[in-house]
Amino acid sequence: MKLIWVSIRILGASVFLCSLIGFYHIGKLMSRSNTALSKRSIQTTPSHQQNTFPKTIGSLIQDVPKSSLPNEIWDQDLHATNTKQVDEDEDVRINGEFSALDPTEKEPTMTSRGKQHDARAPLVRDIFQHSWKVSGADICQKKPKVDILVVVISSPSHILQRNSIRESWGEQVKERKRMALLFILGRSPDLDQHVINESIQYEDIVLTNHEDTYENLSLKILAALQWYQDFCPQAKYLVKVDDDVFMQIPRLHTLLAGMNRSKLNHGKKLILGNVASGWAPSHEINSKYYISPKEFNKTVFPAFVTGPSYVISTPAIPELLALAWDHPYIPLEDVFITGILAEMANVPRRLVMEFRNNAARIPAKFLGCTLLRTISIHQVTPFEQKEMTILARNPQCGPPK
Repeated sequence: MKLIWVSIRILGASVFLCSLIGFYHIGKLMSRSNTALSKRSIQTTPSHQQNTFPKTIGSLIQDVPKSSLPNEIWDQDLHATNTKQVDEDEDVRINGEFSALDPTEKEPTMTSRGKQHDARAPLVRDIFQHSWKVSGADICQKKPKVDILVVVISSPSHILQRNSIRESWGEQVKERKRMALLFILGRSPDLDQHVINESIQYEDIVLTNHEDTYENLSLKILAALQWYQDFCPQAKYLVKVDDDVFMQIPRLHTLLAGMNRSKLNHGKKLILGNVASGWAPSHEINSKYYISPKEFNKTVFPAFVTGPSYVISTPAIPELLALAWDHPYIPLEDVFITGILAEMANVPRRLVMEFRNNAARIPAKFLGCTLLRTISIHQVTPFEQKEMTILARNPQCGPPK
């Protein structure tokens, strides 16, 4: 029995000794692995830190930090830069007339683009057509005291959208002596004659000599600015509206009439609307918001007013046009005209929360509350325009009882 007990003790000691030796070698191996891993971490950390760039246009707006970079003046040769620091808060100035924007609320809607080769962008002057297939020259002549020119951006095939506006808030514009309404369209070979017939019937169409495409949207807006200079120079404000936007004309008139009476704002260069700051250009060729580095080579866009609806005070228009002609063409209309050109012309972009340029539709049950504090609402179908015009006369907050 003693012999068996001694044997068990010797066996246990041997197992314990083997375990110690095994743990020693495992620990040594792990130490070497950790050392190698630490070296790799040290080598890759700087590279990882370099990839903390601003989010691009396609990202959710709450992920986009407000830029602290200067909005540099465009340099034609893409070499020289202006190192003067610009405080973006001075571009988006707010006084007692304007409320603050919650930047996490929504993402600006921008013009979409297809793929594009990386060729040098042409200058605007080389592709802009200062001529009209249908001029609509007498639209403002019939109202010689026009203060507010409402320009609806439409496409030849959007007949339903135009008629729905004519039968709803567009009628409110035409009833006012100091407001005028026009629809501006680009050319489409299959539909030009239909548009000409429509212009004869309603006398509110301007047909440019540019092809009606997404890539030509900036040309269409520049044509609207040029049309103001040619045919309606008495207007004090140009209101740009997409044809899927509902406008509360009485609220718009109240805002602009108040600004016109204000000594602070009367006769000043201004762009009013839903301001976006800190947006970085997308250089991804497959992105719907792609922009070539040769079109725009800065890290962050200047503050711009999102496209569905905005107001330009007409003292700003001649300078915006003059700067546009010698600038490389950029199809992103709101970025180009209300951001890049406005920055070059020192035109302040002022935030007006009542311009609801929402990227998503607003549920019908909330429209009553929304109408109490908005001037424009984006993503509206033609069938809703008349209904919303009626609802806006006596909006009720909350779901129907």
